[in-house]
Amino acid sequence: MSLSREMMRAAFGGVVICVAGYGIMKATRPTDKDFYDSLSPALKKRVDAQRSQDDRHKAYAEQLRRAQEEEESPLGAKKS
Repeated sequence: MSLSREMMRAAFGGVVICVAGYGIMKATRPTDKDFYDSLSPALKKRVDAQRSQDDRHKAYAEQLRRAQEEEESPLGAKKS
């Protein structure tokens, strides 16, 4: 009976450690906005340029996907 009690105690201790670690992480990790605000102006420009490039890539991929869907549709079919 003492083995199962020790197993329960070990499991409970593990859960406590995991929950405490997650709580500490959530309390100390800065949000994305806080992190962006702490960057230097030069790094902010690079981040903004990368985000703009990502947006353009996503728009281009969406445009290609739509064109491919139109290409695969039957010739006489009308788009609504």
